[in-house]
Amino acid sequence: MDRITKEKRSRIMSSIRSVNTSVEIKFRKLLFANGLRGYRNHYLNIMSEHMKIDLELIGNRLKNL
Repeated sequence: MDRITKEKRSRIMSSIRSVNTSVEIKFRKLLFANGLRGYRNHYLNIMSEHMKIDLELIGNRLKNL
């Protein structure tokens, strides 16, 4: 049994972010500060219609690191 009312649960869940969380933003800032620019944010995975990748490295950008 859920101890929280349906309205309160809805309010709690609506406040939880699914994209651009503080951890994601800090990580992207760290990558940018270290010169890594070749990535996509929240890229839709071609293997699954419903799965988005938070961060995808693209191209040959890692060769120079």
